[in-house]
Amino acid sequence: MSQPPSHIEEARLASSTAQISTPSTTGQTQVDQASKPKNFGDLPLELREIIWMYALPSPRVFEALVYESAGLKMQLLERRHLRMPLAHVCFESRRIVKEAGYILAFQDENRPDDPGVWFHPQKDVIERTIWGPGDIRHQDIE
Repeated sequence: MSQPPSHIEEARLASSTAQISTPSTTGQTQVDQASKPKNFGDLPLELREIIWMYALPSPRVFEALVYESAGLKMQLLERRHLRMPLAHVCFESRRIVKEAGYILAFQDENRPDDPGVWFHPQKDVIERTIWGPGDIRHQDIE
């Protein structure tokens, strides 16, 4: 009877070696899995705070319309994209938002339940357009 090619014999030896060492590696894997945090809350506080800090938004541009006739009253043009979900995740993330220097500003006076939007006075930019009683904006009709 002829002997199998050497590469087949090497594969058999490798598989038998792997089978022998499998229980010890499996035991090690079980220990490793048990020591790993399963939830975000299981991570150490310092690590969670670093993650929250990295999740803070980059500087944003707030487009505002300033009404001359109303004593320079300012109103934000767009509010939806200025929402900060991070401030609403949990008390810990909200604390990080506040400690980073964000404040609630630009409440909509027409909606009493509006808390405003999170604004960082040193990072965010307000782009103002002044609108007076004589300013009527329309498209040219040809």
